[in-house]
Amino acid sequence: MATSAVLAVASPTLSGQSLQAQPATTNTADGSNPKPLESNTAPQPTSVTGSNNSANVAEPVKSASATSSESVPMVVPIGRTITVNPQEAQPIKVEDVPVGPAVTATSAVSGGVVEAAPTIVSQVTISQEQQKIEIKFDQQAKETLISISGATVSTTQPVQVEQSKLYMETSAGPQEVKISPTEATEKIPEAVIVDEVRLEEGSEEPIYSISGSKEAKILFFIPVSVPVQTQVSAQTGQVVSVQKPWWSFLAW
Repeated sequence: MATSAVLAVASPTLSGQSLQAQPATTNTADGSNPKPLESNTAPQPTSVTGSNNSANVAEPVKSASATSSESVPMVVPIGRTITVNPQEAQPIKVEDVPVGPAVTATSAVSGGVVEAAPTIVSQVTISQEQQKIEIKFDQQAKETLISISGATVSTTQPVQVEQSKLYMETSAGPQEVKISPTEATEKIPEAVIVDEVRLEEGSEEPIYSISGSKEAKILFFIPVSVPVQTQVSAQTGQVVSVQKPWWSFLAW
């Protein structure tokens, strides 16, 4: 009879060990060494709970496909310190403890081992409201993806969540991000279609660099797409600069 496959998530601690999940094993009839189970079950959401000195990973609560490197949610309680530094070998840490791959599974496509990095889920106070934040590190691009209430920005700068506030590392030290990406994009004229939002450093403070374009016509009859680059302060919400091609004055 075929053995059914499941993924078992280990229960890590925050005292000197990386937060990781390990594959489940199955016993063989002849008593030989067990082999890891192959799984058709997706990475499952986990949560980090407990006191400041320990953390437990909860049991999976939702299923999905595990045929690619999908992210596994890890819920971190409000008040915990989360750091992401793209320059480090293990970029994501919770209370200074590295967070390793959340699950190991066998890909149904390639047959190889897939390690899915976790998505850290918590709460931050931004734009004077408590909002949900999701943090994921893209290992291939070496950048951090930050989603705040559904609006996503990317950055290569080290970031930190501390005391429910989001900070970005700058040449002047950590600076608080006080404005949400949604509020920043509201500074853009409606005619501009936003393509990408990045969190970068500008004049020793965090800024949103917003790339977009607008449709126009040169001399009223030649249709063109005019690129527009807007920088908005992530601390005050003020528009820092707007850049357009030199010929944009001919397009309306």
